Amino acid sequence: MDLTEAIKNRVRKVIIQALPKEQVDEFIQHEFDYLFEKRDRGYHNRKTSEFERMVQEQLTELIKAEIKQWLNENFKKVFDEKTGTEQVVLKVTTALVPMVQEALTRSLIGQVLQELQSKVH
Repeated sequence: MDLTEAIKNRVRKVIIQALPKEQVDEFIQHEFDYLFEKRDRGYHNRKTSEFERMVQEQLTELIKAEIKQWLNENFKKVFDEKTGTEQVVLKVTTALVPMVQEALTRSLIGQVLQELQSKVH
């Protein structure tokens, strides 16, 4: 943790300690309610929560990175063959599913928890 983060954490602690417990509890409850409340997102009239949006955003970035890395490493192997787009997509998908599952298990929960923690603090 760098000096800036240490100072921020100390200020947060001082502020929280100065507030009445009920007010802190109310604030935390409000933040959790906001985080998990479903609301319109304008995507096929689907209602999602802020938490779902954060998870989707993290998943999207993680999957994009995994696909890009895999394609960089395997581009010639996949595209040298005379195959149609559907076969290429199938090969890429089949190869990436285990990698993406492992990457999700390793980092997704940690990333989401960090974002949650930053919103609460």
